[in-house]
Amino acid sequence: MTLTAAPRSNGAGPVAWLARAGFWPRFAIACVAGAVMTAGHAPLYLPWGFFLAVPVALWLVDTAPSPRGAALMGWGVGFGYFVTGLHWIGHAFLVDPDRHAWMLPFALTLLPGFLALFWAAAFWAARRLWTPGLAYQALALATFWTIAELLRGHILTGFPWALPAYVWVETPVLQSAGWAGPYGVSFLVLLLAALPLSGIVRRQWVTAALAMAAFAGLWAWGTTRVPEEILYPEEPTLVRIVQPNAPQNQKWDP
Repeated sequence: MTLTAAPRSNGAGPVAWLARAGFWPRFAIACVAGAVMTAGHAPLYLPWGFFLAVPVALWLVDTAPSPRGAALMGWGVGFGYFVTGLHWIGHAFLVDPDRHAWMLPFALTLLPGFLALFWAAAFWAARRLWTPGLAYQALALATFWTIAELLRGHILTGFPWALPAYVWVETPVLQSAGWAGPYGVSFLVLLLAALPLSGIVRRQWVTAALAMAAFAGLWAWGTTRVPEEILYPEEPTLVRIVQPNAPQNQKWDP
């Protein structure tokens, strides 16, 4: 692979370094950025990684030499995200390892590779409409990224696992799903997460401050929707749940 990056903005620091780096260093960074985003899901619940990874994704698009180059970076981000975020799929092939373990490497690579194609298309489309303005760049990338996630959740019956919105399950930010839905929250998070660090790097202080203020507003608004104390009725309804808890390898035993 001999694609080289061409600087497209007045960025400095990490953006300038990415513009000079070769394809494989940028591709490796793309995969790592995707993996960092996954840390927001269970069991780590570290959604703040989005504020590091999403700006890197934006810079990878900004320094890509062409829409095709941006698509390759998008595929790398997606593969890093899905190969780590969907690792739990492999457990199903270890229930009866003598018969199914050989399929484990294929399941853990082919499915993430296929899902990453949606992100590759989003990065390609965003790069096609790229302009120098930071706010416009973040809006273009977040829009097409969200559209890709919407398509991923519906094409071939859909696979809406690990949406970006899900990383905020343990925070008040998810309360905004009440009016925006999971895809709306995904859009807001992708848009707002891209701006603070990118604004600081480009010295666009107002843009960075507004993005952080908007996110803080989402957090504060979500906090007001969650009562500090949950009041239960004096005579609660009794519910009994029976879980047979049979081991997986016995469920198929005739």
